[in-house]
Amino acid sequence: MKASCLDITTTDNNLKKFVADTVSTYPDLDTIILASGIQHVFDFTKPGDIDFSKFQDEINTNYISIFKLIVMFLPHFLQLNDMGRPTFIIPITSTLSIVPSAMVPDYSATKAALHSLSITLRLQMAKTRIHIMEILPPLVESELHDRKYHIQYLAVCSSGVL
Repeated sequence: MKASCLDITTTDNNLKKFVADTVSTYPDLDTIILASGIQHVFDFTKPGDIDFSKFQDEINTNYISIFKLIVMFLPHFLQLNDMGRPTFIIPITSTLSIVPSAMVPDYSATKAALHSLSITLRLQMAKTRIHIMEILPPLVESELHDRKYHIQYLAVCSSGVL
């Protein structure tokens, strides 16, 4: 397994280049683990204090960028599927996607969107060898709670070894 860090909110062209470079470097790549998250507290009793740029950044980091990477890796995985090889897309969401937190409503919503995407991807890929395996971790203490880090990891694996 190899972990790669990138600015997940970069341009689409940079994401495409990252995916192309990754697939070129690891042509047997059959598994991706996607984890990305930032978290802001939004207090709707004080709507004037809500920073729309933080809201947008959270949506882009936690959901849109993961969506894009999945779409960009799918052609490679579909090629492997056509060769009879199983592949795995493993998004890391959160239990807050099921039971949201009032303190972090946008974070909860983005993880719920990713949870929903995981379910629908699993249904759409049911007749393929592309497996969607969502990980829903509980609350854990991490850099995410330091408020100064964006957590963005992409683990790429081949040969089905995690």
